[in-house]
Amino acid sequence: MTKNIYLQYPCNKAHIESISDEIFKINNDTLNLLRDTYDYRNSN
Repeated sequence: MTKNIYLQYPCNKAHIESISDEIFKINNDTLNLLRDTYDYRNSN
């Protein structure tokens, strides 16, 4: 199974940092992989 968790445009490179087994920081956005997603089209 796959799940899209992060969509940023334009983005040629991503900086990914593991905070814990479930929490990651991607380009200054912190996501819990079990429940969060990020889509630039829906952010304010």
